Amino acid sequence: MSEKLSQESTHPEAPMLDEDDALHAFVGAPLNVVFATNEAIETLREAGEGLLPLEPPFHLSDEDLYLILPDDIGMEIIDILDDGDLELLHESMRDGLLAIGTLERSEGSSTRNRSIQLAVELAISPEEALADGFPYAQTLSLRAEPDLVQKVNQLEHLQCTMLSAFIDDEGIESVLRQPEYAGVSWRVPESMGHLCDLEPTYIWSRRRGDAGVGVELALFREYEELVALIRPLALQAAA
Repeated sequence: MSEKLSQESTHPEAPMLDEDDALHAFVGAPLNVVFATNEAIETLREAGEGLLPLEPPFHLSDEDLYLILPDDIGMEIIDILDDGDLELLHESMRDGLLAIGTLERSEGSSTRNRSIQLAVELAISPEEALADGFPYAQTLSLRAEPDLVQKVNQLEHLQCTMLSAFIDDEGIESVLRQPEYAGVSWRVPESMGHLCDLEPTYIWSRRRGDAGVGVELALFREYEELVALIRPLALQAAA
């Protein structure tokens, strides 16, 4: 992973963020995507903090912000976004957690006995965070067209990999055309054909009441490592 990557609810019992500083920690910040069993996630959801045993793959950095997904979703979150499966995407946001925590590694006598736990200080449902007004990290005016794609890709917090980008012309068209969109937002252009192994960027966006569009989730992949951004960008309709 590149240096830049080194950043009505069905769960009424989920703890709410009661400090602005805690909520703002997630704004525009890269979240390591990790996996845990549904049972472990539910135990953490009820407690709001504690140790969470993580499931493989263990391609992790030591950042302290996480998007935790059930292991029965796992790396299939890529397929969910690629297929535009909004139902499963909404379930992922409902059943997952946003968390602040630190990794704790234990070394056993064999690889099988090694484990990684996340010591969670605070956790909240992504579904609830979005419903409760989680802010967008950046807002741009649609007046920026035809330079909108360039302006978006120049935003520092969206530059999560060394070579790929956040969005391209086809991606911005999909976002602006559809009331709700999940899918690829950037692919390797023909001019970068020698880098054809670069993974696409995926996003989930929804049209807003002010006729603008909000990007709810962005997902960057490099090999088995995933990094997510929650509400990284809103596009404001021109007045």
